[in-house]
Amino acid sequence: MKLTLASILFVAFMTTTKAAPVKGPQLDIKFQRDTMTLTLMCSTGDYYKSFDLLVLNILKASWRLVSKKVIPKFETFLNETVEERATVTSSADLISMPGPWLRIELTGVTTRDSGQYTCCIDYRTDDDVLWQADTKNFTVATVSTAGPTTPAIGPSADPTTPAIGPSADPTTPGPESERMAGISAGAISAIVIAVVLAVAITMGWIMYKRVKHAKGEDQHNAQTTENKQ
Repeated sequence: MKLTLASILFVAFMTTTKAAPVKGPQLDIKFQRDTMTLTLMCSTGDYYKSFDLLVLNILKASWRLVSKKVIPKFETFLNETVEERATVTSSADLISMPGPWLRIELTGVTTRDSGQYTCCIDYRTDDDVLWQADTKNFTVATVSTAGPTTPAIGPSADPTTPAIGPSADPTTPGPESERMAGISAGAISAIVIAVVLAVAITMGWIMYKRVKHAKGEDQHNAQTTENKQ
C-alpha cells in the first residue's frame, strides 16, 4: 500500500513539472505624451513549435492593426491607415522565454484612438484551428505634449477631462482687454473735449451778449444827450 501511494505521488510530481500550464497571449498597453504602445506577449514559446501555422495579431475592435506570421515563414502585415505613425517590432523566438511577441507603437494619438483592443494568437494543425485572445478597453482621456500622462484604461472616459490648450490667466491682459482699454481711453478723451467745447461756447455766448448789451446802452446814452441839447 505504501509503495502504491509513493508511485502515485511520483507520477503526479513528474506530470506537474513536465506539463506546466501554458498561458495565452497577454496584451499590455502603455501611454506617454502622445504615443501609445501595444504589446502582445506569450508566456511560453516552446509550446507553439508543433503547430503548422502561427500568427500573432493586434486589433482595434474587429479592425486588424498589425499581424505577424511566425510559422511557416516570417511575414508582417501593417494596416495602411496607421502606417505613417506606426513602428512595429517583434520576436519569433519559439525556444526561450517569454516566447514570441509583437509590439506596435503609435504616435500622434488622439481621443479617436480610444476603443477596445485585442491581441490574439491564431495557431493551427492539420486537424485543429485554435485561437487565444486577450482584450482591454483603452480610453485616451487627455493628450498633452507637456509631459507623461496616465490615461484611463476601462469602459468609460473621465468626464472631468480638461480642455486642451493654453489656460486663460485672469491677471494677463489679452487682445480683448487691450481693445476695451483703448475704447475706454478714447471715450474719456471725447467726453473731456466735449465738455471743454461746451464751456467755451457758453462763455463765448455770454461775452457776446454782454458786449452787445454794452453797445446798446452806449447808443441809448448818446441819443439821450443829443435830445437834451
